[in-house]
Amino acid sequence: GEMGSTKVVGSKAVLLMSPSMEVKSSYNLNKAELEDGIAEPNLKNTNREDEFSVIRGILDAYNGSGTDVDVPDDIVKVGNRSFYRNDSINSVSLPGTLDEIGDFAFARSSLKSVDIPDSTEKIGYAAFYHCEDLTDVSIPDSVETIELGAFSGTPWLYAWQNTDDNDNYLIVGDKILLSYKGEGGNISIPEGVKKIAPGCFL
Repeated sequence: GEMGSTKVVGSKAVLLMSPSMEVKSSYNLNKAELEDGIAEPNLKNTNREDEFSVIRGILDAYNGSGTDVDVPDDIVKVGNRSFYRNDSINSVSLPGTLDEIGDFAFARSSLKSVDIPDSTEKIGYAAFYHCEDLTDVSIPDSVETIELGAFSGTPWLYAWQNTDDNDNYLIVGDKILLSYKGEGGNISIPEGVKKIAPGCFL
């Protein structure tokens, strides 16, 4: 599901790829879409006929049009941008084999609810970024890492940030402090917090 990895060498970004990776000549990199000028180009092959494109246990792309999607068993990762800008999906059922949700996996989609399985350990960069209908999220204790912007721009996070209660700390997963809504000053991190998510205090 990944084309390769990038390293900065001499102020240039170098893309490292396996020599066995097939690159289709039809891709026009000059017109490739960038998410907020940060993410890698969206290099999805829109001509796939299968509903699910799976590569070595990674869901590379969802090509269906269903509203309630059951991701196949044995998937270990929802790959980067698998459901990116999908405007038909409402809910997704993820398998108990899932380890990771990739970068921008569901970003800007019409997803309304997600129940992340107990097997999942990582939620990638901007995984649910600006899912503007996402109101129902369940994050299990197994999640150890939540990358920057994973839930930014979702009504789920917005609703918590604007709830008038005495709890200023949103702690999810394996004791990850995801967000803080207090007014600053002297901040006391709650007992038991193991990790502070990137952007928690933005």
